[in-house]
Amino acid sequence: VNGRHVFTSPGRYEVTLTVEDDDGSTDTNSVFVTITDVGPIVKLEADPTPEGEIALLDASGTEEPGDDLVAFRWDLDGDGAWDQEGTCSSLEVVWNEPGMYSITVQVEDEDGSKASKSMTLLISDVAPQVDVGGPYTVDEGTPLEISGAATYEPGDDFTVFKWDVDNDGKWDVEGLEDEITWTFDVAGIFTIRLYVEDEDGSSGEGTVEVEVIDLDPVFTIVMPTNVMENAPANFTLADLSDPGTVDFVVTWYFGDGQSASGVTVEHAFPEQGTWPGRVTVEDNDGTVVNALWPVQLQVTNSAPVVELSETVLNAVEDSQFTVSVFGHDTTNDTVTYSFKGAGGKIDPQTGVFKWTPLDEHVDKQKFTFIATDEDGGEGTLEVVIHIEDVDNDFLGMSTATGLALVVVMVLVLLVAILIVARQRGMIGGKDDDEDVIEAERKVDLHSEVEVDLAGPKPEAVATAAPVTPKPEVAPPPAAPPPPPPEQAPPRKKPPLGPDGKPRKRRPPPLGPDGKPRKRRPPPLGPDGKPRKRRPPPLGPDGKPRKRRPPPLGPDGKPRKRRPPPLGPDGKPRKRRPPPLGPDGKPLRRRRRPPPEQPPV
Repeated sequence: VNGRHVFTSPGRYEVTLTVEDDDGSTDTNSVFVTITDVGPIVKLEADPTPEGEIALLDASGTEEPGDDLVAFRWDLDGDGAWDQEGTCSSLEVVWNEPGMYSITVQVEDEDGSKASKSMTLLISDVAPQVDVGGPYTVDEGTPLEISGAATYEPGDDFTVFKWDVDNDGKWDVEGLEDEITWTFDVAGIFTIRLYVEDEDGSSGEGTVEVEVIDLDPVFTIVMPTNVMENAPANFTLADLSDPGTVDFVVTWYFGDGQSASGVTVEHAFPEQGTWPGRVTVEDNDGTVVNALWPVQLQVTNSAPVVELSETVLNAVEDSQFTVSVFGHDTTNDTVTYSFKGAGGKIDPQTGVFKWTPLDEHVDKQKFTFIATDEDGGEGTLEVVIHIEDVDNDFLGMSTATGLALVVVMVLVLLVAILIVARQRGMIGGKDDDEDVIEAERKVDLHSEVEVDLAGPKPEAVATAAPVTPKPEVAPPPAAPPPPPPEQAPPRKKPPLGPDGKPRKRRPPPLGPDGKPRKRRPPPLGPDGKPRKRRPPPLGPDGKPRKRRPPPLGPDGKPRKRRPPPLGPDGKPRKRRPPPLGPDGKPLRRRRRPPPEQPPV
């Protein structure tokens, strides 16, 4: 008879066999059986796992006859120390670094029996998983934050971040920062590339697109509201800015067919009126902004500038005075001329003014000359013409006229006396007894005319000598008539230009205010009156000396003066200041006494 039994725990056991027959008789026999302890049979399984992922360590297949396992101990890094203890037969572990790891598990049953098993686990390297975020949209000129913080690497052991912002193959930013801030100055769509490398030498790349929105330039038009025609006016763009690169092309359109380029320009309008204009601004992205002027520019007509052909206005009484009036118009309009004043006339087309001052006029007369252009603009010039008075000493006539009349009357009287004397001689005949040419009286005329030019009235004195009988003698010749009075030299005609018309005088120089400069007042003397000019030196003949003619050169023309010496700066040297006296004033030079003049 055989029997089977499995003892699950070690120890000494008594086994008793009892046999019973059919008659009920029994017999018993016992034996002792010693059951020895059997240790656990450990089974450990684990698959190769990438870094950062869960590795399953399975020891659940461990066998133990008594099924009385009480402890599992794990050494995960092979250092001989238990990293984890418990009753779990399986363990989940994450390794963040790649490599070969030695793993040991120890199993203990309730009888204190222990068993261990070791294995080597491969943790493979994992490349970084780059995440640049996005997509992004931003206005040009606005900073954009680009983040690569979502980039994954199990060990989180990045060694470098490289950023290529414009995708040109060159790294724009390098470092350990996983975020950057970048400003795009040009509109468009850009691809950003991020390269990441960890300490194991693994690397990864990622890209993202950025849309940069173009913004219009911002500016303010600064311009005048009212200008004179043909006068320069300034136009400028103030506060000109663009979120992107400041690179503009500015074009101004003035409404008169003209245009100019630049942030600040200058323009003159040829005619009066209202001029609407505009300005265009193009940035570096090709965006063009058109803007009308905030106001309509009003151009006002410029009145002609009136000038005269003469600067010194002196007229002579009873003589015609002539001067030409010129009206300079900025737009070359046709100008007509008129005037205000007593007497005279002016040609409205040519501007020639003629006037004869009469005796009743005062020593000066005021006139206002007016030049009017086609647009109605009037320019005026008020002048004073000084009149040179001529004395009326004889019969209410001038001295020259009266003197000429006296001379004529004296000549007439002499001729009349001569005629009368001859007629008497012809009537009386010749006496037979006396060879006398004339029978009665014969007037021997010897007239003298004395004219006192210094006195108020000229006097003519004629004296007749008594006639005495003389032998036949020819009558004395008549006295020659006095020379006619000197007449004033005729006025010089103004020089003519290439067109055969009188040349216009140069306009006077203008001052900073745009008006003709005033002449300097003459220097005043101690009495507060203008100093008189020194009389020119006289020669031996009592007349003013003539200036010495300039020396002539080899070409027969006057030599040119030497240019003044130049200083280190290339400009003419200034004369040394005169020496100063004890009173701080310049010393006066001693002048030679004038040469004695011979008596005249």
